[in-house]
Amino acid sequence: MGPPGIGKTCLAAFWPGTYWIPDPTEMGIMDLIDSGMVKTVNPATQVHPTMQDFNELLALNVKIAEGRAGLPEGTKTLVYESMKGFETFCHKTCCERSFQGNWNDEAGGFMFFQKGYDISASQYWSKFMLQVAELRELGFTIILTGHSRSEE
Repeated sequence: MGPPGIGKTCLAAFWPGTYWIPDPTEMGIMDLIDSGMVKTVNPATQVHPTMQDFNELLALNVKIAEGRAGLPEGTKTLVYESMKGFETFCHKTCCERSFQGNWNDEAGGFMFFQKGYDISASQYWSKFMLQVAELRELGFTIILTGHSRSEE
């Protein structure tokens, strides 16, 4: 985790047998591929089509665990780029399912006493993290990228 531009994506691109799972807001790996840098340091790098929602991400993890995802031979590392985008997907899914799409901070809304965040963590995000733990147990190296804000 670190501020934008520090080199998180670049560092992860050096891991052997990487398979990238991007959210729509984080396409730094594509910039590295377009520049030719990734081809030079890690020609086996593959990028999954951009995730569109949280359910798609969970389904992909199941397919990977079951060996049905069609990963390139030699894939050793899964790079989830980035946690902020996937967290946003998680909150959206929680709001739609648990709060009928109501984001308000009034009774019955996602923001009401932060209930949506609590439910997101306990019922939705925990599923993702358990899947990641299972993938690690299956022998994959897992890299989760994320951004922090730098205070000036």
